[in-house]
Amino acid sequence: MRPKAQASHISTCDTDGLQPDQQVTLWQNYTQANVFRVRFQTVNVETLHGTQRNFETGSIHFSDMRVTPHVVERTEQDLIDDPCDMILLIMVLEGEATYGQGGVWMTAQAGEILALRSDRAFQGIYTRPVRQMVMTLPRGEFTDLCGREIMGLERATQAQLGKKNASWLSEQALASLSDTARKPNQVLKGLELVAALFGPAEGTSSPGQDRRMRPHFLAAQAWIADHLSDPALTPGQIAEALNISLRHLNRVFAREGVTVRQMIGQRRLTMALHLLQDPSYASQSIGQISYKCGFSDQSLFSRQFRRHFGQSPKAAREAARA
Repeated sequence: MRPKAQASHISTCDTDGLQPDQQVTLWQNYTQANVFRVRFQTVNVETLHGTQRNFETGSIHFSDMRVTPHVVERTEQDLIDDPCDMILLIMVLEGEATYGQGGVWMTAQAGEILALRSDRAFQGIYTRPVRQMVMTLPRGEFTDLCGREIMGLERATQAQLGKKNASWLSEQALASLSDTARKPNQVLKGLELVAALFGPAEGTSSPGQDRRMRPHFLAAQAWIADHLSDPALTPGQIAEALNISLRHLNRVFAREGVTVRQMIGQRRLTMALHLLQDPSYASQSIGQISYKCGFSDQSLFSRQFRRHFGQSPKAAREAARA
């Protein structure tokens, strides 16, 4: 699994205006760079018209896709070339999607969700245009969130999802991909919905507050990733954004063995290391990078960086260039 080092960001892809032989290449390369290694081919026609918008926040990745008929495949060779251990949640908003994994095939209509694993080969077939939201998160996070492990391809049906939740997916979930409209409660509600849909059957596990804590933790991580560059970011702001009490937020993080402030500091330092090693930031000073990561005091940043990584920011940058 690729590390989520940076603050959340949005990127887009659009194949319109390209030659047919360039469309599949662009779509495939973009998907591989933003999600993981898969292969595409068109169905019955040469062209592939698609728009894709990707947003990652914390350990969660969202993709909003509109695309014409195609086949997507993750082969055994792809598992070797690009190993990762994530769960894909394919939420069909328009059209339908048919997927096969481990000898099992399922079709999801609009308002249904397919869940599958990235550490096993799969194939997806789209025979007509589709709009879908694809959510990926590490398999360990998914297991903690839902209280059980996904062993193979699964589906949440329209009956399980319900009209209210299906409507929310189509009207509200996509707003999480907008810089201006994204709200932490949208991420939180989506996580709670996933936990309810794919959690253990009623009566097979003891209910309790712990089942609600994991969505709050992941949503808080997402909010932190969104606001790492704000030096005034506080636990109180995060609790208010998630509409929970500060006391509850502290309990949520205590259950994970870390405090809110520790998490903020760790994420900022990891982001700083990533930027120091990124050639595209070579022209920016260490002070500029520390400020971008939410540190208002460069000397404090340098001390914390050395304590955390065992080397100075300058040494980390020089080592990456060697």
